[in-house]
Amino acid sequence: MVPQLGMRPVPARQLNPALDDAVVVQILLETPTGIANAAAIAALDGVDMLGIGVNDFTAELGVPGQYDDPRVRDAISRAARACRHHGKLLMVGGISDQSSYDALVPLGVCPLVLTGMDTALLHQAANASAERAIAANRAAQHQHAKN
Repeated sequence: MVPQLGMRPVPARQLNPALDDAVVVQILLETPTGIANAAAIAALDGVDMLGIGVNDFTAELGVPGQYDDPRVRDAISRAARACRHHGKLLMVGGISDQSSYDALVPLGVCPLVLTGMDTALLHQAANASAERAIAANRAAQHQHAKN
């Protein structure tokens, strides 16, 4: 738990440990080179967990979206072994089919489920912002017409 530091200057000797304890560092592996280096990355002090972005990983393999490609399962197994060896978690993102994801948990994937991909979340936020702007503009036009 992070101590309440408030909006005041805090000495580095107090602030740095509090921030270190409050931050989770996840390294995202999305290439075969990243997977090849999973053990070395997991061994790094300060890295709390590894993640595999399977959409980008399958694109790098030339099989976009083909999560059943044996190289995907092999990559996940390899990263999971590295994480287990170094006491780190492994998260896999990008697979929305629950049964496909559940099949990976026995390999050593932590049961962390993402709520959406960055592009989808950005698109939703941009749409919501545009809708608010359009509604505000219509309201202003309506008010101007009444005056």
